[in-house]
Amino acid sequence: MRKKVDVLSMDNEKAREFFMKPSSYFSQNLPKYFNLGYLLESAESKLGKKQLKKEMYFENKVYSNFPNVNFLIQTNKTISTYRPITLLHPYIYVDYVNFLTEIKIWEELKERFQNLQEEVKEKIICSSLPFDIETSKEDDSKKEMALNFWKSIEQETIKYSLGYNYLLKLDISNFYGSIYTHTLCWAFHGENYSKEAKNSKNLQNLTGDKCDRKFQWMNYGETVGIPQGNVISDLMSELLLAYIDSELVKKIDDEIDYKIIRYRDDYRIFTKRLEDSTLVKRELVVLLQRFKLNLGESKTSQTTDIISGSLKEDKMYWIEHDPVTKLTSDKFYRSPKILMKKSLEEHKN
Repeated sequence: MRKKVDVLSMDNEKAREFFMKPSSYFSQNLPKYFNLGYLLESAESKLGKKQLKKEMYFENKVYSNFPNVNFLIQTNKTISTYRPITLLHPYIYVDYVNFLTEIKIWEELKERFQNLQEEVKEKIICSSLPFDIETSKEDDSKKEMALNFWKSIEQETIKYSLGYNYLLKLDISNFYGSIYTHTLCWAFHGENYSKEAKNSKNLQNLTGDKCDRKFQWMNYGETVGIPQGNVISDLMSELLLAYIDSELVKKIDDEIDYKIIRYRDDYRIFTKRLEDSTLVKRELVVLLQRFKLNLGESKTSQTTDIISGSLKEDKMYWIEHDPVTKLTSDKFYRSPKILMKKSLEEHKN
């Protein structure tokens, strides 16, 4: 039986094993003749558990001076737009793993996540923290991760339809590419504490500042954007969003009845009154601006039909149209279609 293991429940050694998996190093599917495991093993054999700091291990050169140290892959987001996915240099990736899984750093990171989660008071549920699947097959792990969105977002949305009248769906535009790396230090220690440390020239001693600088060094010294396509970036972006969540809850009046499900940079806001969803959105917009982030208005939608709104558009299309590759007479594919349509009709009535 497969077991789902949250990354924050792991000790530093288990976390290191998880981060060193090829699927953690690069999340996209590649042809099987690409052996990412070999790259990681080669880098680990040279580095061990040491860190690069600012110098390349084998050439003693400052790697942040090289603009193309990583390999950038452009994947189709839509027909006319593209999403940049970065295959990090294996030395740079292993360096970050070594840093993050030092026992002191790892325990500090887990404690920070726990504190931020306690501050949201169950008002905001995050369903996108990285996790591992205890299985011998890499493909099984990827399938389970694909199912996670359906289980934790779409099914939970349907559950909340019983208690709320409005669903507002929001999305941060170009999230990974817009992250201001200095805000990672804010996420770790709080904005005020980070700025006080900077003024007292104590900033470099903070774990959050070290996280910030490592992302800068792997990105040609840039302070805007972190590489997308690896679990380390996913985890650190989740820390930033958890901090934003905690700040958002502080700004919203306790008397407002709302729930938010967040899957990375996608928000689903449930309220009983339309004016409350408008207020929550406004507070989120203003807060995101402080972090140099913005909502993508093209993906913003508001509905009172929460069950239908819980499903992605491509799934709704599948309900109405059998895929070309499926036989309409095949009961295996017809049954869920009929059940879903029946549920939607009963809800509307």
